[in-house]
Amino acid sequence: MTVRAYPNPSQKHRETSCVAGVRLRDHSWVRLHPIPYRLLPDGQKFRKYDVVRLKVQRSSDPRPESYRINLNADIERVSRIETQKQWRERNEILFPLRSDCVEDLQSRDVGEQSLGLVHVRKLQELVIEPQEGGWSEQQRRFLTTRRFFDPEIITLESPPYAFSYRYLCDNPNCRGHRMKIVDWEVIQTYRNWRWTYGSNWEEKFRQKYEDEMAKRDFHLFLGTMLRHPKSWITIGIYYPPTVMSQSHSRAI
Repeated sequence: MTVRAYPNPSQKHRETSCVAGVRLRDHSWVRLHPIPYRLLPDGQKFRKYDVVRLKVQRSSDPRPESYRINLNADIERVSRIETQKQWRERNEILFPLRSDCVEDLQSRDVGEQSLGLVHVRKLQELVIEPQEGGWSEQQRRFLTTRRFFDPEIITLESPPYAFSYRYLCDNPNCRGHRMKIVDWEVIQTYRNWRWTYGSNWEEKFRQKYEDEMAKRDFHLFLGTMLRHPKSWITIGIYYPPTVMSQSHSRAI
């Protein structure tokens, strides 16, 4: 598992999250949806970079990597891929799946590829801007309708801010990209630090997701949207330390 997007309201499941990862059998991208992550039993909740075993079937979603998870079957956590030796094991799995650049992904046909990993050659700016509107009345109703077997959870917040990165990819002719971030890690960090640091949350947030990332071997997990299959967004971040390596010359 490499990506977990921030949840959205769901009529059937109350709330669901889109998850993406790599199938170890053939090293191919996989998108799993819907997953009501916060409503899963504690023993079935998984973290990013956990190796899990679960039952899936092809989804009606036309994007080629998309599968539906069987929520009636257990999610088995098998192992975890850690960060020893400068994230070597994670890099060995993910780096062969990198696309040359964002433009390469954008040129793909809708049914050809809808998930990818790209290297950020230059991080220009973390954009933070107010996000107005919030959940609709119908969405709020979905979120507050508790089924008898649902655990107690805090009602899902509609984030008041939208986050995006402006950056240059590895295309030497790149004119720059800006894509919204829906990564749960990033949005949850904002929510936690809003309470921890109060009015100083943005300074701390930028230190981590702008200043620190500019010093790392920074990559973005990208994915398309179901309703807008030619539009790419940032669904996750990947930031191993920058090292001199034959297997990763882009960090040099």
